[in-house]
Amino acid sequence: MVGDKLDVILEKLNNMDQRFDQIDKRFDEVNKRLERIEDRVDTIAEQTAFASELQSPVSSLQKRMDDLETDVKLLKKVL
Repeated sequence: MVGDKLDVILEKLNNMDQRFDQIDKRFDEVNKRLERIEDRVDTIAEQTAFASELQSPVSSLQKRMDDLETDVKLLKKVL
């Protein structure tokens, strides 16, 4: 009688251990996916910073181009 109850308890404990093992595996998978996402976010942050650094010179060049275009138009009118 007591032995049967202990067997049932042991079986339930083993089932719980198996479930915890499954949960651990799932957490490991989730952690790996999160690490990949973090790597991608880091890459995006680096690319964004680089693009932001380029934006100022590009804007400056665009302004100079616009000014030169205006100068050329004025020169054409004068000539």
